[in-house]
Amino acid sequence: MFAEISFPIPLYKTFHYKIPKHLEAVILPGAEVICPFGPSKFSKGIVIDLCDNLPEGLPFDKIKEIKSLVFENLAYDFEALKKTVRYCSLKWYFPEGMYYGLFYENSHREPGSSFSENLKENNNFIQPFFTQNPGESLFFKEDFPLREAVFTIKETQTPAFFLCPDYLSALAVYKKISPILEDSQCAFYHGSISKSSKKEIFASILSGKVKYVIGTKAAVFLPYPKGTIISVLNCESDFYRQFEQRPFYQTRDIIMRMTADFSYKTSFFSCSFGLDLPKETEIKNLSAADKTEPAYSPAIIKAGENYSVISEKSLAETEKALSKGEKVLFLAPSRGVGFKTFCPICKWTAKCAKCKRNLRLFGENGGYFYRCPSCLEKTDYSLECPSCGAQILKTGGHGSQKISEELILKFPFAKILRVDSDSVKKSIKGMKKTYSDFLSCDYDILVGTSFILGSELYEKKFGGAVLLGLNPERSAGFRESENLFSKIISASRLVSKEGFLFIETYEPENPVFSFGFNLRSFIEKELEDRKFFNYPPFCDLLTIRLSSKSAQKLKKAANDFVSIFDEKKISELKVIDYRPEETLKTDTSQGISWYDCRFKIKKDSAEMALFLSSLELGKDIKISAMPDWMF
Repeated sequence: MFAEISFPIPLYKTFHYKIPKHLEAVILPGAEVICPFGPSKFSKGIVIDLCDNLPEGLPFDKIKEIKSLVFENLAYDFEALKKTVRYCSLKWYFPEGMYYGLFYENSHREPGSSFSENLKENNNFIQPFFTQNPGESLFFKEDFPLREAVFTIKETQTPAFFLCPDYLSALAVYKKISPILEDSQCAFYHGSISKSSKKEIFASILSGKVKYVIGTKAAVFLPYPKGTIISVLNCESDFYRQFEQRPFYQTRDIIMRMTADFSYKTSFFSCSFGLDLPKETEIKNLSAADKTEPAYSPAIIKAGENYSVISEKSLAETEKALSKGEKVLFLAPSRGVGFKTFCPICKWTAKCAKCKRNLRLFGENGGYFYRCPSCLEKTDYSLECPSCGAQILKTGGHGSQKISEELILKFPFAKILRVDSDSVKKSIKGMKKTYSDFLSCDYDILVGTSFILGSELYEKKFGGAVLLGLNPERSAGFRESENLFSKIISASRLVSKEGFLFIETYEPENPVFSFGFNLRSFIEKELEDRKFFNYPPFCDLLTIRLSSKSAQKLKKAANDFVSIFDEKKISELKVIDYRPEETLKTDTSQGISWYDCRFKIKKDSAEMALFLSSLELGKDIKISAMPDWMF
């Protein structure tokens, strides 16, 4: 007997192995096995199918034998998992084996005595953040749909998964619901916990020791039992998109697919809105208890040169709010000091040598350094322009560090807390202190970036908010207006009705600001524009990249690739529009050249994914697909 096996590698193919006699009775589709793979190593693979005979063309004498079975019991309903994995592969253009790898990454291990120790270690990390007494009072008035869901889960003893867009939100939700549910049956799961803890949680869900999981997008691949209630919080958040590590995916879409394939029960909770949200699913608004608009209107302030970062009007209103004992939120568009450093004389701009993107300036221990937002490589900072030698480099933008520094000078007696990935990653001790202050509201002024906008993070509302440098994100492409308006709506939900919301921008004439808080009018106009110009959610976007170390071979492959798309092929692959690049691009430091071709294709069509899986343009040409890319 033979097994067809998929490995978590970037290849659109499976491999056949012979099943040893002593394992024939226990190896089933969905089993994890250890197999010889390559000249001198063993790898873990997933059994996709069993067969009595080899496919035609495979020589029997070259078929290797499975070495061992990892675990006898199956973690998932494999027929359901196959449907989900197939969907992921066709939607995000990566081989099925890479998605199987995400589901099986932390399996299998019997929960033993170390489980309680690992959970204790995890709770020791979490507990210092939570200083209030547990209880229903932890839910503030606007999140009653979530509270209702939690008490339903407690009453029915139904397994549940609470999905949060980021680590900070997950901590806040864990704080709220773990005391209500059984602490011993709750697990906090995110990408930064130890691998042994991940394995223990995986196994404890299978055994029933853990019934309730609160976690980030990494937790979506755990083996939840049939009938699990899933609550997706802040479902409109961009943090559910995984486009930093391969394979790519959108967590929200995977949840939708798994709900159908695994018979889960899913609710989506929204603090704002999202034009890509699944239309067939009920969206529960976390602000449903408070339907009236604020008494104030957003004030648009043109950013100018007469002040360094914050306008006099914003500072004056902040001072009034602080004198009343209220807290104020300052939202920065980015981390660091600024997102662009340039010379006003020769117009030189600090750019990454690899990515050609503007370098961001950061402060550390009294000094400064550059960091690329793409490859994260650090570069030394100097006040002298490397082009003309002038000593007057300027930094543009409103980074959270820059805003914090100015607020400290303006309000020396106020407690100012900066929460961004720089402020929480210095050390474990520093991270605990920052999170503890944040979740217990131990601050007068909170400075942060957009990831702190989730309304479930706060126990009470702010007296005011200032959104600094709120300009259209050109890099967001067609989502530019949506992202801008979403920040305004999300921030307004955090400010009390008698408070203030100031928007400081270099583009006060932007039509997005004319909608005020009228969400319905904005969505109607945005969808109308997207339908007219044929952008998501009315189509799918895709960038296909060819890359090679040989520019000459790449040029030939690019010409061959573009020549494929005649009228017949365009119709066959359901292509609406495509734009090939005119020239190759080269990263001289890496010695790699690449060529991009952007496509608009009909929504949810699988033809392009199947075409790419069989496309070959030469041994030295790498083909990769980047879905939902800017067009």
